[in-house]
Order: sequence, then C-alpha cells, then structure tokens
Amino acid sequence: MRDYKLKIDLLPKGAWENDLSKTLPKKDWDLLRNKCYGRANHRCVICGYQTDDLDAHEVWDFNVNKKTQTLKNIIGVLAGVMV
Repeated sequence: MRDYKLKIDLLPKGAWENDLSKTLPKKDWDLLRNKCYGRANHRCVICGYQTDDLDAHEVWDFNVNKKTQTLKNIIGVLAGVMV
C-alpha cells in the first residue's frame, strides 16, 4: 500500500470541537502554531506549496480501549485544506 501524505482519521465524538486552538490561551496557541510553520519552512506538508497562509493541523492518536487521546504532532497545511 502506498504511503499517502494526506490521511483521513476518524475522531471519537468526545474529540469533536475539542482542539488546542480552542482550549489554550491565544498567546500559547500562537506560539505553538508559529513554531509549526517555521519547522515546515512555511510550506504545506501535503503539497509543498510555500505560503504564509498555513493552518496548524493537530495530529492525534486515539486509544479507544483506554479512552485516551495523545497529541502526536502539529503540522502546517495549506489554509482551507481539510486533513
């Protein structure tokens, strides 16, 4: 099977609308997302397009049995791209 850069992950209902951009203070979220953009050299990790208009996408790991979620990464994606 090919390893695609764009993957669709199903989210448990408890994770809906429960992301860091809504739970952290704005200054803390801005610090995290700006580090993410810098790490990506302001390029979308999906298509490689360079822009200052990236969105920070949170990559989570969910353990249904333990009912836990763990943040794995924050990646820069072209604004408007649904990951």
